[in-house]
Amino acid sequence: MAQTPDPRRFLLFAGYTYYPEPAWGDFRGAYETMQEMKEVLHQLALYEGVSAEYNWYQIVDRQTLTLVEEGKLSEQ
Repeated sequence: MAQTPDPRRFLLFAGYTYYPEPAWGDFRGAYETMQEMKEVLHQLALYEGVSAEYNWYQIVDRQTLTLVEEGKLSEQ
């Protein structure tokens, strides 16, 4: 039986610079569209106290296995 391809193309990684997780520990989810991903990033950036957990992010495209975007969520 053939498997249906997973439509979640974009992978989100986020973490804290001083305490990176090993391997996939900084993986925060997979999303179908960049718009959906941007909404999640916006919520992470607005969430009070998020700087204690996440101050950077990276988005990877599963189809091309390339880094699409990276940035900071806080200056701490």
